[in-house]
Amino acid sequence: MYKKIKLASLFVLFAFASFGQDFEKTKSFYPNSEMLKKEPIEWGYLSVPENWDTISGNNIKLAVAVIKSTAAADQKSSPIVVLEGGPGAGAINSVWSWVSHPLRATSDIVLIDIRGTGLSEPRLCPDLGNEFLKILAKNQTPAEDELDKAKAALKCQRKLLIEEIDISAYHSGNIAKDLHSLKNYLQYDSWTVYGISYGTYMAQVYANNFPADVANLILDSPIADIEAYYTKNTINYSNSLAKVFEDCKNDPDCNASYPDLENKYYETIEKLQKQPITVAVDKNIIEEETFTYNAEDFKIAIHQALYNQQLIEVLPLLIYEFNNENKEALSELVVAFSGALSLDYGMYYCVSCNETIPNNSLEVYSENNKNTKLSNGIAFYKSDFVVCEQWNAKLKNNIQKDSTALNIQVPTLLFTGKYDPITPETNGEQLASKIETSYIIHTKTTGHASSFSPEAKDIISQFITAPHENPNAATNLSQGKISFINNINVDKRISKMGNSFGAPDILFFGPLLIALLVCIITIFGYLIPLLFKKKKRTNVLMKLLLISCSVLGVIVLFGFVNALIYAVDTNFYTLAFGIPKQFEFLFTLLTIFLVTVCITVVYFIIRLRKIPNTGVVTTILFSNVLILLYFFYWNILSF
Repeated sequence: MYKKIKLASLFVLFAFASFGQDFEKTKSFYPNSEMLKKEPIEWGYLSVPENWDTISGNNIKLAVAVIKSTAAADQKSSPIVVLEGGPGAGAINSVWSWVSHPLRATSDIVLIDIRGTGLSEPRLCPDLGNEFLKILAKNQTPAEDELDKAKAALKCQRKLLIEEIDISAYHSGNIAKDLHSLKNYLQYDSWTVYGISYGTYMAQVYANNFPADVANLILDSPIADIEAYYTKNTINYSNSLAKVFEDCKNDPDCNASYPDLENKYYETIEKLQKQPITVAVDKNIIEEETFTYNAEDFKIAIHQALYNQQLIEVLPLLIYEFNNENKEALSELVVAFSGALSLDYGMYYCVSCNETIPNNSLEVYSENNKNTKLSNGIAFYKSDFVVCEQWNAKLKNNIQKDSTALNIQVPTLLFTGKYDPITPETNGEQLASKIETSYIIHTKTTGHASSFSPEAKDIISQFITAPHENPNAATNLSQGKISFINNINVDKRISKMGNSFGAPDILFFGPLLIALLVCIITIFGYLIPLLFKKKKRTNVLMKLLLISCSVLGVIVLFGFVNALIYAVDTNFYTLAFGIPKQFEFLFTLLTIFLVTVCITVVYFIIRLRKIPNTGVVTTILFSNVLILLYFFYWNILSF
């Protein structure tokens, strides 16, 4: 037995020696980004064995981006490698935010698309999330959704097997070996591992398997016990909801705007069980151009909203608008839904069915659900038990055992979010109790992945510089309070305008800008002579009408743009519902603008023969009408 173990150890060492140094440098993965061209970033692919236990197997390529520190070589702190979560998310597509991260002042930042994700090769079923969105879009029973989801996942699995991809090799144990190989290539003695969500589990597996590699750990939204990751899913969700309900109740403004929020939530579930809501969506999102919200879709939509601080701030409003069947706002929500399903789901199931679901119990999950008002749980997550049962049916037993926090000896910084529905605050406390040198930051205004605020970044920078000292956490992260949005004038007419400005097109906005310029010239060109020239004035009424139209047009257009900017700065998601109440007067002003333009056009037609420079007047009138046509296009005005 000893000889077998010794031979296995020698094989692993040989595998690292053979494969760890094969790195193919390449140009930027984003060649059209002028910003990234100016940055010292090393791009490339690390070649590693697909299965570290089989020397004669296939090789795979891991996409890597090394963002060089701005510090001098002798002033650098521990380099940092970033592990995204999911499982099924890569880190490189967030390179822009890491380029500007304050950690660069002290450390190299290494981004890796873990095996099976992002720009790494092969990428496992990146389109499966779109299939899941189509399933959610239908009005089906949970059992029908489970069946369709399993069929889609198994179709993905068959494709991978046909391509001779060893799906049993995609799990945290092999990811740990990939990281060890990458560290060796980069010639780092050790590095700080920054894990987010499921990346915290991968980080713990790595730290336990290769303790000499890891200088420090930063674990944001940590997994403390893989055996409870699914079994407590519904309990964690219910507890997060309870915090929102309680905090809204204790906030006088929120409670006044959204009274009895908890009952409204459960009332909405009952309403949707009887009568689902079908909304129109863009063809680019769902080919059928419709999405039907049933009770299960509502539960998962609110669950996903608890991940994001800005969505938490509008959560009471969102629950009420679901209850009020605000189809325009719910249509906008589908875009957020599609973003939440952007993982590489082939990798998600390779990992989940290898190491997560097998270490969880459907019976315990169902028993735990009985202790919540959501006694049936969330069908979208429960279905993973069904998928993995079939996913593993024809595969050899390759279940990965729990490796979390077995023997972590390095300084560890933990971040938790008060409203996190999947990795709650108790996870951080449980994990901190297992690690001797650990510091926990409870953020009181966030949900999932709470380490990306400016205050959190400052704390991380302190930790990297002095990992054995408790970072100064006396900030609003641990003392703050969520600010629920309650001053919104709910009006479906604003969302389309917001979308236009969110993705500006010069061809679309060109005519509007010209019309705006004409109006501004008109104001000064007509108003100054009328005020200051003493010679005989002609066509005074026509000029006053044109000035009035132009002034109103400019004020209304700039007013709505200012309202959009204010809403985006305050909370981007409010635009799905309307604009802040202090801008409500703009709708009245727009109506006055419309009436004034109509009066001016009628007067122009009546006085046509007596008005000189009709070409100029026609241009001014056309410019004002054009501004109105944009408001008609945005549905802020309607015929």
